[in-house]
Amino acid sequence: GSELSNAAEVTVIPVGVEITSAPEDAALCPGQELILEVVSPDATIYQWYKNGLEMENETSSTLNLGAVSQDDAGDYECFVANYCSEILTEAATVSLKSLTEIITQPLGIETLPGDDVTFTVEALGENLSYQWYFETEEIADSETNELLLLDVTYSMVGNYFVSVGGDCGTVM
Repeated sequence: GSELSNAAEVTVIPVGVEITSAPEDAALCPGQELILEVVSPDATIYQWYKNGLEMENETSSTLNLGAVSQDDAGDYECFVANYCSEILTEAATVSLKSLTEIITQPLGIETLPGDDVTFTVEALGENLSYQWYFETEEIADSETNELLLLDVTYSMVGNYFVSVGGDCGTVM
């Protein structure tokens, strides 16, 4: 007959927790969605922290902040562990950019034929760009916050406006 051998046992040696992908810094516009993620193949425990304080019920490898607001700005870390070891990720800094907005509108001007006229707009935001218009037409080479009209004539009478674009929107 046949006979069974003695049992050979398989033992898995505990592996220390290792982070293979950490959450990254993010600079966002208000309302943009943000998900922070940590990848640690052997981790069984996750706990997220914001500015050093434990975040209640945030115990998975991903942290979904949803549509961000100024309240979400800060430093985020994730505590990652298994039964063998533990580690804290480097902080990922979440910052919010300024919404693009016009703070000083260009003002209408009364002038005489032959005079020079300057329209100015002041805006807030990041990486701002400008485009001026006369009525509905783009004005060539008018890509700063000022529009200079030289030697005004009656054909230049009308409405001038500017479009201001930035990282967080375009406004007129």
